[in-house]
Amino acid sequence: MAIVYCCIAKGHIILADVSLRGGDFQGTALNLIRPSPMGPLSRDSFQRGSFNYHTLFNNGITYVCATEKNMDFLTAYRFLDEICKIFVKSPLINKVTFAHPFELSADLNQVLGQNMADYSAKPSSGKLDAVQEQVNDVKNILSDNLNKVLERGERLNDLIDKTDDLQATAETFQKTSTRIARKMWWKNKKMLAIVVVIVIIIIIIIILLATNVIPT
Repeated sequence: MAIVYCCIAKGHIILADVSLRGGDFQGTALNLIRPSPMGPLSRDSFQRGSFNYHTLFNNGITYVCATEKNMDFLTAYRFLDEICKIFVKSPLINKVTFAHPFELSADLNQVLGQNMADYSAKPSSGKLDAVQEQVNDVKNILSDNLNKVLERGERLNDLIDKTDDLQATAETFQKTSTRIARKMWWKNKKMLAIVVVIVIIIIIIIILLATNVIPT
């Protein structure tokens, strides 16, 4: 299980590469490198001939490695992540924009070769580290989610208190409205009774006048 080739490229310009086997690794890598200078972080794997090729695209830079088929993908991606971290933290990252092909090889070849050897010799360690990192990521996500739940809980308590206050206000308003409605109903009934009495009196007067009971 070995990493036999590695390169760092911007577009189709290979900035540095290391090959531990004979073969046209550069040509194959160039065919796999994303031409777009920008885009989201992405990982891809391809089978070409007797080797698996793995790519990591991050902030316009493509990191490529070729491995024997019996090396697991997780170890290969861990290797590319490590190379990416090293390169991004180094001053060489500032030379990328105007760098010529293989201009950074002299500065990076030793680092690339050493990491290739390390990850080839201890793939299981890399896998264990990756699993541990994933566990840590899950723990961080759970912690963030718990904090959000607690924050929501506090906001929920505030909302419940406000709801209780609103409900109490609504009940008071309903009782007041009922009392007012009853008063208005009785008032209307009284007014109606008065109007009926007045109408009856007027009718009686008209009848009395018509029958000459009351002289006109």
